[in-house]
Amino acid sequence: MPSAAGKRPSTSVNDLEASTVSPIKPKKSIDSIDEESKTDVIDDEEDDGRCCIPFRFIVIFVGLLCLVALQANITVINLAFVCMSEDDSGLYMGNNGTLINRFVYTPKQKGYIISAVAVGTFIGAIVFNWLHAKFGARWPFFIAGLISAVSTVAIPVMAEQSITMLVAVRFVQGFAFAADFAAVGVICVRWAPLKETAIAFTLTNPIVGAFCTSQWGWRAAFYAFGAVTTLLFLLFLVVYKDDPHKHKAVSPRELAVIEKDKTAEHLYRDGFVPYKEICMDRTVLVVWLNSMIEINTAVLLLTYAPIYFSKVLGFTITETSYYASLGAIFHAAIKMSVGYLSDSMGCFSERAKLIFFNTIAAGVAAFTCAGIGFAPSREAGVFMLTLTASIMAANAGGFFKCGALVSRQYAHFVLATMQMMKCAAHIIGPTMVTLLTDYDGDAKGWRNVFILNCVLMLCANFLFYPFATDKPAEFTKITKESRRLEIDERRREKEERKAEKTNIRLPNSFPFVVPLLFHRSYIVRGFLFVTFKNLTVKFYITFIIDSLIERLSLDLVAILPLTITIKVNQPYSMSVDDEPTVCCSRFRYVILLLGLLCLVVLQANVLLINLAFICMSDDPSGVYDTGNGTTRNRFDYDPKEKGLIISIVAVGTILGAFLFNWLHQKFGARLPFFAAGIISAAVTFATPTLAESSYYAFIAGRFLLGVSFSADFAAAGVICVVWAPLAETATFLGVLLSFGPIAFSFTNPVVGAFCTSSLGWRGSFYTFGVITCVLFTIWIILYRDEPRNHKMVPKSELSLIEQDKTDEHVNRDGFVPYWEVCTNPTIIVVWVNSLIEVNTVIILLTYAPTYFNKVLGFSVAETSFYSSLGSIIHSPLKILVAVISDYVTCVPEKWKLCFFNTIATALAGLACLSIGFVPSKEMGVAALTLCCTLMAANSGGFFKCGALVSRQYGHFVMSQMQMTKCFAHLIGPTMVSLLTSSDHDHDGIIIIAFEVKELLGWRNVYMVNCILLFIANFLFYPFATGEPAAFTKITKESRRQDKEMKKEERRNKKIAKQESLEMTNIPI
Repeated sequence: MPSAAGKRPSTSVNDLEASTVSPIKPKKSIDSIDEESKTDVIDDEEDDGRCCIPFRFIVIFVGLLCLVALQANITVINLAFVCMSEDDSGLYMGNNGTLINRFVYTPKQKGYIISAVAVGTFIGAIVFNWLHAKFGARWPFFIAGLISAVSTVAIPVMAEQSITMLVAVRFVQGFAFAADFAAVGVICVRWAPLKETAIAFTLTNPIVGAFCTSQWGWRAAFYAFGAVTTLLFLLFLVVYKDDPHKHKAVSPRELAVIEKDKTAEHLYRDGFVPYKEICMDRTVLVVWLNSMIEINTAVLLLTYAPIYFSKVLGFTITETSYYASLGAIFHAAIKMSVGYLSDSMGCFSERAKLIFFNTIAAGVAAFTCAGIGFAPSREAGVFMLTLTASIMAANAGGFFKCGALVSRQYAHFVLATMQMMKCAAHIIGPTMVTLLTDYDGDAKGWRNVFILNCVLMLCANFLFYPFATDKPAEFTKITKESRRLEIDERRREKEERKAEKTNIRLPNSFPFVVPLLFHRSYIVRGFLFVTFKNLTVKFYITFIIDSLIERLSLDLVAILPLTITIKVNQPYSMSVDDEPTVCCSRFRYVILLLGLLCLVVLQANVLLINLAFICMSDDPSGVYDTGNGTTRNRFDYDPKEKGLIISIVAVGTILGAFLFNWLHQKFGARLPFFAAGIISAAVTFATPTLAESSYYAFIAGRFLLGVSFSADFAAAGVICVVWAPLAETATFLGVLLSFGPIAFSFTNPVVGAFCTSSLGWRGSFYTFGVITCVLFTIWIILYRDEPRNHKMVPKSELSLIEQDKTDEHVNRDGFVPYWEVCTNPTIIVVWVNSLIEVNTVIILLTYAPTYFNKVLGFSVAETSFYSSLGSIIHSPLKILVAVISDYVTCVPEKWKLCFFNTIATALAGLACLSIGFVPSKEMGVAALTLCCTLMAANSGGFFKCGALVSRQYGHFVMSQMQMTKCFAHLIGPTMVSLLTSSDHDHDGIIIIAFEVKELLGWRNVYMVNCILLFIANFLFYPFATGEPAAFTKITKESRRQDKEMKKEERRNKKIAKQESLEMTNIPI
């Protein structure tokens, strides 16, 4: 800038232009600190003197608990099916004089009950994605939690009414659950350091099993989960803020850690998302594909685990409740571990780590999934299913991380779109089970389901390899301002072209006359610069030359080459007294934990029906007279009915994913996720009433549950994009994405406990509905969509959250370059890995109870325990992997991604394959648990890759993973239905020479999943990367400018063509 009036500066125009495009610094930014001082600030973080725990970890933990509650509310039904089928209160006299148990659902009815969640999630994903984009994750995620809590509590009542009411309340559960991934994305983007981008089934099955065998019965499980969900989301609302900058508990040191390595676009988000660029990014597309396939497998494993253990393996309700939770337990543990490893292994490249973990989560898990159906004993079946569900947790370091890294500040949209995949999985999974199984105990049909999932996971893994990357995509550079400038520039160029057609030119000296009218102004290369103190204004002024118009009698607008660009750079200066004094500048971890809890309850509300099916079928209150002298239990659904009940959730999730994706983009994660939680809570609470009312009401409720559930991945993506420092991307992803295993781990035990208690299976839905309301209330209180707007986020933590984030990442404007993201090969591979691995996880955890109970022959009590082992181990391991991935800096990021992805897919695939070939039922339990455990490494694999590649658009990548999860819920049950003929079918025949003559049995189901995991893993290797994709550079303003440039080019070509024609027509 000039130092005195009338003096012309020596600064070049390039320097001046560069000085005018810096983003407006937030109130609490510490970007003015030099790098050496900032490094000292980060290194001295432990000496902050506030708390021994970084506040961002508290946010992560709270977010984790909320996500777990969301997932648990959905998964409670898995083991509850077993308890419900034995509930004499559901008995009624049929028309033919026979007793019918209204809680004994057919596979088709169970499919409806489960799929209703996917449908609700699909619809809810659209709403919550927009809400998260508009308002952040705090209020939308809180609303989703409350909805999930209410719907969970309502499930027992709706189940007593009719299956239609039960499906309807499950739909509401899915609708609330739709906020999970978007919330994860917001928390990761805003609270997680980039290197840490890399738990519901763990408790669900054991808790449901405990309730089933207690005096309260399976109903109490739903009541308990509803209550816990409400409490967790209230905590989330209290703790979480959408911007670490504005959180009082975040110190400047922690803020610096959060913001480290984040681009300016990542830090200064403006709610804009370049949808087209993100959706066309190849890496994002691959991430979504992996998400869909893996989520589908996960839906099959976790959702149908109680049915598989109970009906196929022959376990008791208590056994089923525990065995069905094993995979989720290990899955959550491994997922956290993989995320930590993927972020911490600095000696490996990010791309290598993405490929490694994605290989584990998809490739290895594919083989272990295929092995479930070939386990020689029911214990071996439990082991293989648990193993498959466990190793699929490595996706946190695979395609999930890849999607977040590529989309950066738009990770919430990427994650929200993953919710769409999750919705599809909830539809595909039950459809697969319905098509490949004739009844719950069809072991051969289940085997074919596992084999099909194996093939899909291998395909997704192989597709991930060439596109895996941790670099922010180009669309992360696109912001709302850049897109606006782009549009303005194109408009200006259009006006200039219109003026040029008049062939009237002003004198070249005219612009130099203008500075005489301004103080301290000057002209550089035809541009006018006017300086007012610290404000430099660059003008493009449009003058209407009245005198010239009158003189020439023309309607003329003369355009001078002067445009206005205002740059304000006044860093916020905070005194020591202004700093928050709580949680040692780690408030982002509170947000993370709260988001997890809300996601868990959303998932749990959807899962409640799995074990509830068993309890409902034994409920004598559902028996009615059929009119022909026989009785029927309205709760005793056949396999096709169960498939529809399960698949309708996926339908709702798929439809809701679009809604919540838009809502997250428009309003952020706070309000949309809160709305999804409230819907899920309401539907869960009303599920018993809906089930008692009619089968179609039950389906409708499940659809709403799926719509609400669709907000999960989008919310997770928003949380990651907004609250996660780049260095903590895997950690945030590992924690938030552990909500599924966590929900699975305690949903079945809780439902089982309720089933065996005086409260019955209805109590579990009431409980989960209440818990969902509480958690999402906490969410709406604590969460903010911008950390800088949170009073508990100090300057140091805000700086940490925004560190190393691009300007496009930080200053999000709600724009998402969909086309660039969806066509990015790395994102596509991440999505493929996500789809295949999630599909395997769904098969392992969903059908673990059925496999343990019907195939391996465990009791319900044993099934409830064994089916929860995988989830119990999966969740902590997932977090551990995420932490390792973030903090192991001696290994390149790509190597870490490939390593953890290999564990989560390839190794998990082998474990999945071994499930069907183990010699004893105990070995079957061990194999299934191991598979679920290994898959937890996905937090350091494709999950982390997706986050690193998408950066600010990571929420979109994550939301698409929800779509893959929805598809997994359709593919998983479909595989089980096609590849198994009965719940008890264990063997099967498969011709290897690429000519399948007969695909029957659980063994074939695991084999198919094994193959798919291997394919997904190998696809991950060539594309794994930790660098942001090119689309991360795309912002709303840059897109606008690009459009203007293209219009200018077309106009110039048109003018040249016209001039050429005029020259040709000149007479000689």
